[in-house]
Amino acid sequence: MLRRWVRQVLCWRGSRLLRQRLFLAGLFLFTLLVIVARLEAEADLWALESNTLVLQAGFPAVAVNSSLSAKHLGLRLTPPRDVITTPLIQPRPKMAAYVAAQKQKWLKTYYAPALRQGERTPSCQKLILGEEEEQQRGLAFIETHERLEKPPSAYIEDTRNCSRFIRDRGYVMTATAEEREFPIAYSIMMYTGVEQTERMLRAIYRPHNYHCIHVDRKSPEEIMAAMRTIAGCLPNVFVASKLNAVYWATWSSLEALIFCMQDLMAVSGAWKYYINLTGQEFPLKTNLQLVRILKALNGSNIVDASTDPTRTRRWYNNFGPPHGIVPYKGMVFVMACRGFVDYVLHNQVAHDFLQWVRYTDMPDETYFPSLNHNPHLKVPGSYKGPPDTNALTKPYLARYVNWNTNWKDGDGRYIFRFPCYGKRVRNICIYGVRDLPSLTSRKELFVNKLYADYESLTFSCMEQWLLNMTVAEYAGEVHFNTTFYASLDIVRNKVA
Repeated sequence: MLRRWVRQVLCWRGSRLLRQRLFLAGLFLFTLLVIVARLEAEADLWALESNTLVLQAGFPAVAVNSSLSAKHLGLRLTPPRDVITTPLIQPRPKMAAYVAAQKQKWLKTYYAPALRQGERTPSCQKLILGEEEEQQRGLAFIETHERLEKPPSAYIEDTRNCSRFIRDRGYVMTATAEEREFPIAYSIMMYTGVEQTERMLRAIYRPHNYHCIHVDRKSPEEIMAAMRTIAGCLPNVFVASKLNAVYWATWSSLEALIFCMQDLMAVSGAWKYYINLTGQEFPLKTNLQLVRILKALNGSNIVDASTDPTRTRRWYNNFGPPHGIVPYKGMVFVMACRGFVDYVLHNQVAHDFLQWVRYTDMPDETYFPSLNHNPHLKVPGSYKGPPDTNALTKPYLARYVNWNTNWKDGDGRYIFRFPCYGKRVRNICIYGVRDLPSLTSRKELFVNKLYADYESLTFSCMEQWLLNMTVAEYAGEVHFNTTFYASLDIVRNKVA
């Protein structure tokens, strides 16, 4: 019957017209699919271009003065610009040699994959420079070499001898006078992944900085024990005095940050800036570069905010906020001057607002953005200009985070959407080997997120790159330009 129907249709005198219409409809659908694919590709390209032209305006912020150093760091050689006239510091060859020795200890880990005869580990320098052949080699290497995670029990055993733990793990226990005179306070929230958290801690650690670790009370006891023994071995590292069970988008997330703020304020009056981290992040700047950037900020805070009206639903079930505060939504990651933290902990206005946000959705994404963008409160380091993050005038530099969203600033730029060559988990990019060229050329100060067990060469190469940069700094071979940070609108329009 089907054959008869097809034959009748084909033989029908109007079948030619029908075939023409079907052909045109198919051509239209094909053209539409091509246009959609092209628009998506252009959106990604626009995201990349806006980042390159705006967030990296004047790149490189880092310039090196020898082709040997450029190759070692995985940087393209660029002569210093007019604003870069001297090395970051005067050469300190002994410090450079010390950090270079520490790097070798970072690379000597018993859980590294075993190599077959005649086989070599992929070159991080080539991966950072984006050499396609090496990228393919690196991905194949990851597929054929299992990486074993260092278990919490191994850390508990290793930290029985603290001096040996510090020595064998390659912690950098030295710093310049400029670094020592500008301590940074960190809070680190973690639930799992002792090894990755410890490696991130090692990357940011300096004995004169202060590091508070909040371990989720839901974490297994072995994880809790491992983090306590690690903290017990390192000067100025401690587990928060109060711990709670952290649940996403609830008051518990903000409360955990407050616990560490309280401890950090109590432990020292010397630190200058506060930075909150999680165990799945990594620095994109050396400690000395962080100090220079934070100095350039001159007491201003880096806090994201949005006035998007669709975000207000998270407050719909609450009464009006106190003290005339206009609430804003933003990222939870902040870089705040000490005065901001003091205001949070000791000002009654901040206390009243803290009680208000505790009855809203995602209070951790409301509290800091709102305090920083209501200038009538006169919060130290807060911002007097338009609250919204803007890729040109108010870029969000606390974190390089890559969301697969269509969030745009007022000028139509994608502010958190970039090409992702790793994988996406709940829309967030988990960076992979092919993201290394981007990661090592960003102006943001930290990256979110890296997984040590996903394309593990990515994390290892970031470690090598960071220490190579530190070695080159101390050798006087790196020039760093902070003009971009000093000229930000948040600096020019901060509340004193």
